[in-house]
Amino acid sequence: MSYLFGGFPAMLRILVVGTLSYLALIVFIRLAGQRPLGRMQTFDLIVAVAIGSTLGRLMTAQEVQFSEAVTAFALLLGLHYVVSRLAYRFPHLARWMETPPTLVFYRGKGLPDPMRRSRLTEAELLAAARKAGLSSLKQVEAIVLETDGSFSVLKEQPADGWSTLQGIDPDRT
Repeated sequence: MSYLFGGFPAMLRILVVGTLSYLALIVFIRLAGQRPLGRMQTFDLIVAVAIGSTLGRLMTAQEVQFSEAVTAFALLLGLHYVVSRLAYRFPHLARWMETPPTLVFYRGKGLPDPMRRSRLTEAELLAAARKAGLSSLKQVEAIVLETDGSFSVLKEQPADGWSTLQGIDPDRT
């Protein structure tokens, strides 16, 4: 029956170590800044999964010490900080690490190749237009799949040339 109830010391360890780990993680994330909780890029997701795995292992495995888990948290968030700073300082590195925005709908048509590469359906484009408050795709100038996986729906291109489609090539489909 020990597999159903390991005793109160094991439960107390989970409560104490889990609480301390949670508090330490909050401190580290606050020190790391808002980026880990903001846009979820590929490397943000990796850090989030690794932190969750570390926290879960710490809370349930008696052979893992609190100090080891806190060191792992600090390492993961420290690496994340260094990588995000390098990406900021060296834009070519950021372009390599992050998926660029992808134009998936332009001037009345879904773009088949970008949609296929991004594994998007027409239903997802319709949903993006509805979320933008539009009742028809005829009202849409462009739909962009952003680097964080969200959609940007643009109603019409401004006449002054200051388009938010700068850097996104509609002919590169």
